[in-house]
Amino acid sequence: MIEYEHVSYTANGQEILREVTLKAEPGECILLVGPNGSGKSTLLKLGLGLLKPTSGTVRVCGGNPYSSKETRRRIGFIMDSDVLDVLLTGKENLGFFYELYNGSRPESGFINSVLERVGLSEEAGKKAGQYSKGMRKRLEIGRLLLYHPEAVLLDEPFSGLDSGGKELLADVVRGLKNNGAAVVMVSHETEFALGLADRVVLMVGGRILAQFSPEEFSNAYVVSGEGAEKLGGIKFGPKSVIIVSRAGVDELISACREKGVALEEVMPLMKAIRREG
Repeated sequence: MIEYEHVSYTANGQEILREVTLKAEPGECILLVGPNGSGKSTLLKLGLGLLKPTSGTVRVCGGNPYSSKETRRRIGFIMDSDVLDVLLTGKENLGFFYELYNGSRPESGFINSVLERVGLSEEAGKKAGQYSKGMRKRLEIGRLLLYHPEAVLLDEPFSGLDSGGKELLADVVRGLKNNGAAVVMVSHETEFALGLADRVVLMVGGRILAQFSPEEFSNAYVVSGEGAEKLGGIKFGPKSVIIVSRAGVDELISACREKGVALEEVMPLMKAIRREG
């Protein structure tokens, strides 16, 4: 389980997170979305124990990731900036992480089987510093296969991967979920991420603004214009609201006419998020 209770975080006088409460249950994947600077990556770093909350409580697998090394060993992760040792080979990197997480050396052939699974058998003897971004990301996927993490935190895990790498990662994450891991993921690659998500959480300005099912998120639009609040929905900006519409844009345009909204723009929520970012 990954749990945040009334978590706030301030750095250099700037409040980055404000009273965030969120819980990922075992076997559940939460996809965090929101404009750049909304606090998504900071939330993941708090879950990894890289940062300490200014207030509130972070619990992962029942422990405090900031103060407990044992808790951190139960967490799997991929960060947007990798943590591989560029002076070690791919095989040596995986051997190092295996011992770090399991406290013992791997059985003969195990690391080779992981390298084969992630498509790096031929590059096993090359230093990680010689790897392309996609190869380094595949090596990080391999790290998730070295043990059985109970919690998984993923920051833009699909970035840098080709289509085969993205399918590989999705398959690995599904396997972790099926084994009971709680997953919190930040990703703009909605084609793959939504297929893994059980819930989509929208963050804006360091707060949780809304939560959706994957289907609702796929059908969510931002409607902008004078009087947009007459449509109901979730306020997204001074003159914009979020509306879930399975019928799409035509239904929203009709609703604006009926309510007397001076419509300026309708766009899918994910596209609006990317523009805000």
